[in-house]
Amino acid sequence: MRGQLATIAVLGTVLLTGCMTKEGGSATATPGTPGPAKPPTTAPDNSTTSGQGGGVPKVDSPLDVSEFVDKPCTGLTQAQLDRLGVGNGKQDTEATGEYCRWTNGRGGYVNLAFVVGQGGLGGVYRGNEVGQFGLFQELPDISGYPAVIASLWDGRKDGDCDVAVGVADDTTLSVGTTQSMDKVGHGDPCQVTVDVIKQVLETVKAGG
Repeated sequence: MRGQLATIAVLGTVLLTGCMTKEGGSATATPGTPGPAKPPTTAPDNSTTSGQGGGVPKVDSPLDVSEFVDKPCTGLTQAQLDRLGVGNGKQDTEATGEYCRWTNGRGGYVNLAFVVGQGGLGGVYRGNEVGQFGLFQELPDISGYPAVIASLWDGRKDGDCDVAVGVADDTTLSVGTTQSMDKVGHGDPCQVTVDVIKQVLETVKAGG
């Protein structure tokens, strides 16, 4: 649903629907970048995290996101926001914690939340097992971290995509994007989300 925040509580894990890409300050996917991978029929032998099971990918290098949890708008630097072409973020509170939303005035949105201690990526997988999502697809690791597309409905034709990234066994980075109106139908909206996530991870690793 364009322009409306869709917050999904799945066993305590929040997923957010939001915005954009980058090309001259607005949103498009990177040319030539492959789209989201289909989920494998079986998980690799070494892919599950002890205690989670269910094919949940292991987080090999956990990230400390503690300084961003209550200040999600610091998850993107001003230089990154300028490249994305969005304005200042607005922080708000959901039942599962804080999130930040950026807009560009042309229908494009980015929403970001750092969700800690509520099941991590395992909560998203369990939500899928009980039929929570209209769209669920495993993705190749993003900057070394396991990720899935997980949305209540498949909004890709409208330029929407939600991705959850496991940055620790109990911590999920949730990013949703919506492409600008003029970019819908051009490029893969989920690649847009992946591009934003890569920038957030850069910021987190750099400490802000």
